[in-house]
Amino acid sequence: MRLSADLAGPPSAVGFVQTGWCGKLLVTHLSRSYGLALSLRQCQRMIRQSHLEHGETAAMRQGLRRYEG
Repeated sequence: MRLSADLAGPPSAVGFVQTGWCGKLLVTHLSRSYGLALSLRQCQRMIRQSHLEHGETAAMRQGLRRYEG
């Protein structure tokens, strides 16, 4: 699925300047690229699930957020 591939890579791979996915950014991406209107919370869940599928732990995500600002 194309969305899974989008979430597996950085947002910059699909035209954004941000270095990591967040709920608001995914809401924008889904609206622009797929014509979908999902809530912020749904997008946050999708990002969390994507991280889990790719073997990232909560501790790893916390460490990344510290450096992303």
